Amino acid sequence: MRDTRTRLGVLLILCTLYLSSTTPVTQYLNLILAPVSDYFQQPVKWFSHSLMWFEQRQMLQNENVAIKKLLHQQQALLQELNVVREENQQLRQLLHVPPLSEYEWIAARIQSHSVQRQSQHLIIQAEHLKANDVVVSKGGLVGLVEQVQDSHATVRTLLNGSLAIPVTTKDHQLVSLLRGQADSLHAEFIAWKNRPYVDDILYTSGAGGLFPEGIPVARVLKVKKVAGSQFAKVKVRALSRWQGNAWLAVARKVQP
Repeated sequence: MRDTRTRLGVLLILCTLYLSSTTPVTQYLNLILAPVSDYFQQPVKWFSHSLMWFEQRQMLQNENVAIKKLLHQQQALLQELNVVREENQQLRQLLHVPPLSEYEWIAARIQSHSVQRQSQHLIIQAEHLKANDVVVSKGGLVGLVEQVQDSHATVRTLLNGSLAIPVTTKDHQLVSLLRGQADSLHAEFIAWKNRPYVDDILYTSGAGGLFPEGIPVARVLKVKKVAGSQFAKVKVRALSRWQGNAWLAVARKVQP
């Protein structure tokens, strides 16, 4: 029995020596330990990949924030450009305001509107304004300068009931007063025989010397005879639309 064990031990030693002579021991160790090493390296690889994913995600988020900021800046610049274009267009239209004898035109920027639905007062900015200067838009008469402080002025618009505007038709057959009431205009003291017609334009008549002659004021919408009288009830609409404008024109009387 002991001889058998001895023989088996010698045989095992001889086999080991034979295998070690043909294949390096380190190669066997690598073959045996490779799966074990790969198993222990998996968490490290996973952590490394996760770290790279978070870094790439953070980089993409930063790029996204930068792109959004750039987009907002471009949108703001585009909006500002559109505002400038609109203001330039309004100024070009104001430059075509017809000349008035003894008056000169200057441009004025609108600073604010009154709180009414249809603004009865405005604040404008321009140099050398004076009380009773006439204010117009590209459509027609807006009102009068009421008070001036430095380079700012309050404008009483034609919708303000305290302002009565003498008007006439192009053929000068009509003599009437326009007065504001809430958000509309009313024509007063129109004789039926001198009544205007629908779509007629009413102009400042120049009577009283407050408004120069020939500024368009309103369009006639409806004409109806007042029952039992020789007067006409005339509904008109202001031609000027200053609520959406940034600029107005001021007719300033030239000093002799």
